[in-house]
Amino acid sequence: AKAMNALSEWCEVEVRREGRVHKMEFERGYATSPLQDLGPAPAGARGTTITFKPDPLPDFFGNLAFDYATLEDRFREIAYLCKGLAITLADEREGGKTAHFEFQGGIAE
Repeated sequence: AKAMNALSEWCEVEVRREGRVHKMEFERGYATSPLQDLGPAPAGARGTTITFKPDPLPDFFGNLAFDYATLEDRFREIAYLCKGLAITLADEREGGKTAHFEFQGGIAE
């Protein structure tokens, strides 16, 4: 997450923890807002959502085209290896594909 934040034009992090929702925003690795308490989280909600836009500077990335199938495979593998971890991949380009990966038993599944 640290490397992704540093290499992003902008990044938003929203955390649901201990019954509260908190948010913080960054640009090119630097905080642009203080930690904000957005209020109570929905009952039982917890986890972190990270939304970002890769930095278009050619020094960082030569090609900004994400391959959905590659990300889908990697996120499935990570969720499978990390028991209880939930990952949602949302591609907001052309058609808006989404995929959700969560394996409560981890590798035992």
